[in-house]
Amino acid sequence: SSGINAEYVGTVGIVRPDMEEIKCVLNTISSDDGMKQEEDDLIKEFSKTQAENIHEYHKSIPGYMPTPLQNLSNLADKLGISKLWVKDESKRFDLNAFKVLGSSYAFAKYLAGPEQEPLSFGELVKKIDKETLLVSATDGNHGYGVAFIAKLFNCKAKIVMPQGSVLHRAQRIRDFGAECDILDVNYDACVEVAKQEAKKFGGLFIQDTALESDTDEERKTPLAIMQGYMTILQEFVHQAPDATPTHVFLQAGVGSFAGSLSAHLQHLFSPPPIIIGVEPSEADCMYKSGVAGDGIARTVDGEMSSIMAGLAVVSQVSEGCQY
Repeated sequence: SSGINAEYVGTVGIVRPDMEEIKCVLNTISSDDGMKQEEDDLIKEFSKTQAENIHEYHKSIPGYMPTPLQNLSNLADKLGISKLWVKDESKRFDLNAFKVLGSSYAFAKYLAGPEQEPLSFGELVKKIDKETLLVSATDGNHGYGVAFIAKLFNCKAKIVMPQGSVLHRAQRIRDFGAECDILDVNYDACVEVAKQEAKKFGGLFIQDTALESDTDEERKTPLAIMQGYMTILQEFVHQAPDATPTHVFLQAGVGSFAGSLSAHLQHLFSPPPIIIGVEPSEADCMYKSGVAGDGIARTVDGEMSSIMAGLAVVSQVSEGCQY
């Protein structure tokens, strides 16, 4: 919906004249007492204080700059709304993706242990063992961020990618000095392989997906990755301090990005804005789950042809999608 007082924050996509109609479903799933308590506990992990501390850590990383906030005033006028902003994450550390915000903070938490926040890159880099190994599965951007962090800390990284991965994405990862292999399995299977590789070689499994088999300790890493993404909204509130967005559009791949920012928005604005998750038509896990309306996460099968390769996943993490 749109209206003269609506204010939107989102990301830019490519619209083709021949593209199929965009489908939309309203989330009507009501939380029972148990689910509500679980959601409330998760939302507490994405508080203003936590986000501010994480933002301070990111600011200590060499080369940090806030990404641009573009005010698309002409398009807003055409749409009949008062404001339309786009946060341009293509400029994040010159990596063309926001993913490094999560992996950098998760690795910082691993190095710091129980240290009090805010953390500092300058202090943490003194603790690094050059034989430290970071292991992850990726379709490109997450692994690129992990490889970037490994190079920044002068340690090792091993990345595995699913079948069909573009060769130049793998080479970008290798250019940071990381080992990178493309496997003959899908993304979800790659995650399992990466977890086993981390155990085999004594590395840190740094993944933005929580597996059913993960222990409470292992789940701390994907939680820290999700928390790292809050820096995007911290930058937004500094760049547009008087803004009160009514709608926020978030991409939904495995769900960690959408879940993170959705949770943090509950702390930033009262009432919180309407949140719209956006996903490829052939990887529409969240849409299918919304249509079913029974609270059971849906998956998709088969080939997924999409220009948004990073969003073409067959399932979403439950902890990242309850919003």
